[in-house]
Amino acid sequence: MIMNIPAENQVAQFISLLPPDIVQLIAREPEEDAKKYEYVKALLIQRFKLSAEKFRQLFNKHQKASESTWYDFYYELKNYLEGWLNGLNVKTFEQSYVG
Repeated sequence: MIMNIPAENQVAQFISLLPPDIVQLIAREPEEDAKKYEYVKALLIQRFKLSAEKFRQLFNKHQKASESTWYDFYYELKNYLEGWLNGLNVKTFEQSYVG
């Protein structure tokens, strides 16, 4: 249960927050699957998954926006780095060394 929302209502609760093109993507799926949160989550992750190279670029080029906090900046960089390393299947520091 996400935020105390019953499983059968989870997709309906968040679909109203999505842009119309994403709603259409979900609507093209079989009706039973489109009602399952885990199915929709996997569908969206697969559709919008960034490559390790894209995460590397985001990590290297990211700059702190003047209106954001240093914590926000740290959080964004951390996510880009984790996406980059996960995309390369790096699990330990030793695996990250190329030389």
